[in-house]
Amino acid sequence: MYLARGFFAFKFLSEEEYWRVYMDGPWFLRGHPLSVIKWKQCFQPLKEVVSIVPVWIQLLGLPFEFMHDSILPQIATVVGKLVKIYEFTLAKKRGKFVRVCILLDVKKHVEQDIWIETVNEKFLQSIAYENLPKLCFSCGRVGHVEQDCLYGVKGKEDMEKNTQMDIDRKEKIEVYEPWIHV
Repeated sequence: MYLARGFFAFKFLSEEEYWRVYMDGPWFLRGHPLSVIKWKQCFQPLKEVVSIVPVWIQLLGLPFEFMHDSILPQIATVVGKLVKIYEFTLAKKRGKFVRVCILLDVKKHVEQDIWIETVNEKFLQSIAYENLPKLCFSCGRVGHVEQDCLYGVKGKEDMEKNTQMDIDRKEKIEVYEPWIHV
């Protein structure tokens, strides 16, 4: 049943069916993430905000020795909470990229790369996101486009008013480009 603002309520015929839908995600509808949340008492769809969505990410050109079910969760959790690792990734049937599904907080900026450090080396790992709805290439957040951005860098004078951490973050996210969105 449709409730409001994109929320639906589902009734399941069995508890087994409910758990399958709840646990076997992530689910996507026409390429858009479908968040499945447990019903809570006094749920008010007009006030509810969902900021955590399932998203498939690709770790582009990840070295082969990192394609292991004990290492991939550690890498994926830097970006978001790991949901699942793509079956072909675990079977090592594709080498161009590693594919994992994470829960992404769309209120935060999207990481375009992460540092991976081993005993012998440190390298920058590129990340691409599949089917992100409206990604801003100015601030790196999901939910709006660059033309409508309220968070983007407005100039050096504005940056000087912020803390050093904010300046570092803004300098990094200025370089968002369309390749991050697959």
